[in-house]
Amino acid sequence: MNILHAIPYMHPLGGGPPVVVDRFCRHLQMQGHSASVITTDSLTPANETTAWAEEYRAEYPIRVVPAWYRHRFGYSSTMLAELRRAIEEVDLVHLHNLWSYFTFAVAKTCGMARVPFVISPHGMLDPHSLSRNASKKRFYGQCFEFPRLRRAAGMVYTDREEQNLAERSCPGLPPGYIVPLGAD
Repeated sequence: MNILHAIPYMHPLGGGPPVVVDRFCRHLQMQGHSASVITTDSLTPANETTAWAEEYRAEYPIRVVPAWYRHRFGYSSTMLAELRRAIEEVDLVHLHNLWSYFTFAVAKTCGMARVPFVISPHGMLDPHSLSRNASKKRFYGQCFEFPRLRRAAGMVYTDREEQNLAERSCPGLPPGYIVPLGAD
């Protein structure tokens, strides 16, 4: 199976989610699947290049799309074309994180290409996370994010508690699967 991991940021400053994506890709390849990543240069400091991606490229393909407003919404004029090319080549997209233009664009492109996608929310549907910038998330969630989540082929959680909290916060989610975080 050819799986594309889509994440708004893979820069090491992103903390846990980039580590999770890296481990998923390495382990999927060990199991005989093809794994690749598409991301943006979000979180890359203004005076730094995307040389950080070379370490990943040694293990699996990674595409880094330039993003305007790197520390905000992550829009890019070239993003949709890059996403189309990447998504047309795969069987499944594993989308990581929520609340960004990037995740919106990935899900929309998957729908147009008729490629299924699953989502790992990485705790972003936890009530504590939803309470941060609550009014923005309530509006954006009801209008855009929650309907998109409900169109996913499935949700990928790290444990049952994350799943329970997400399902309480956003009723009507697709089936959930527990995939514990790997550790070296």
